[in-house]
Amino acid sequence: HTVNDGDSSIEQILQEGQDRERLQPMRSRLHLALPFLIVIGVYVLLVLIGKAVEFTVFGLTALPLGKFVILAGAHPNIDLGPWPLALMVFLMDSWVGYVLSYNLHHVYKLRRVGPWLLNVQNYCRYWLFEYPIVRRWAITGVVLFVVFPLSGTGAPGGALLGRIVGLRPRTTLLAIMTGSAIGCGIMAAFAAPLGRLFLEVRNEWWFHALSVALLAILVITLYALGSKVSRAATRFAQQETGEPDSGPIG
Repeated sequence: HTVNDGDSSIEQILQEGQDRERLQPMRSRLHLALPFLIVIGVYVLLVLIGKAVEFTVFGLTALPLGKFVILAGAHPNIDLGPWPLALMVFLMDSWVGYVLSYNLHHVYKLRRVGPWLLNVQNYCRYWLFEYPIVRRWAITGVVLFVVFPLSGTGAPGGALLGRIVGLRPRTTLLAIMTGSAIGCGIMAAFAAPLGRLFLEVRNEWWFHALSVALLAILVITLYALGSKVSRAATRFAQQETGEPDSGPIG
């Protein structure tokens, strides 16, 4: 799917959302309420099957680590395997993609969220500048943007990227879900053989030391890469506008 060379500004995207709310009020209210009804329904289901605490803990862990949290399912002391964690991350990405694709004009009004979304927009525009193919092949670009487990390239970035290059909300959401399914599936498939290896060495002291060291390296590497790209995106935004930016993506 190709689009024209002009990118939508966040102001245009917000205006489109307000226009849809005015012209289709019932549908807009449904898109606003449905994500929260889904959360309530999923949480009730988790309570009924006795997995609410585990999924809540790993859900909070997934906020900073993203798809990498799926690798934790390979550890023999973790009750949730890699595939349940992959499903959890996929549902989280889908939920965030739904909220931002259809309700960006509401989310933008939340205190402190608006400036953060502007930073994400700068990040997306930086990627469009560095990789023009994302603009020319919009759906594929959003899918790949969500697949790669780098800082800023998850569902929030995918939602804004899709809207910036002119995709409709439902197309953006489908691209996010596709990218998340591929990325989470790759992580889970990679974690499965690790689980069998861990079972053989789970009682070795060096295994626990190595696990902590690898986790620390992973977190530091992700932070360093994310900070580097965020600084580059901030400089790019400043060059575009000629004004100071609000800072790199957190």
